[in-house]
Amino acid sequence: MTYLKLGKSISFCAVLALAACSSDNNIDSKAQVASAQQANIVLDARGLEIYNTNCKVCHGIEGTGAPMTGKASDWSERSKKGLEAMLANVMDGMNAMPPMGSCYDCNEEELEELIRYMTNNEI
Repeated sequence: MTYLKLGKSISFCAVLALAACSSDNNIDSKAQVASAQQANIVLDARGLEIYNTNCKVCHGIEGTGAPMTGKASDWSERSKKGLEAMLANVMDGMNAMPPMGSCYDCNEEELEELIRYMTNNEI
């Protein structure tokens, strides 16, 4: 009887271990970032085009020195300065970021929306 219970317990543990290893349970960190972004701010088609063309090349890739889109720890100190200061940094350029983030046809509202998007609206 005890061997039967032991066998069932081992089988149950094996099934749990296999379920834990299933690829369905693996969450991609980029998907987590995207999901966090979408929870707060969703860009319209123009905003998304601007982000993908001008911002993502630095703010969407780890190791560039730019704060990562959706990563609160990268933005916390910057966000404390407020939206106006962050907008001024974008307009004037900062470190390796060129003025206007190279989006010379962007208006202030579009840039503010991009800032909100990249910071998860935590400004």
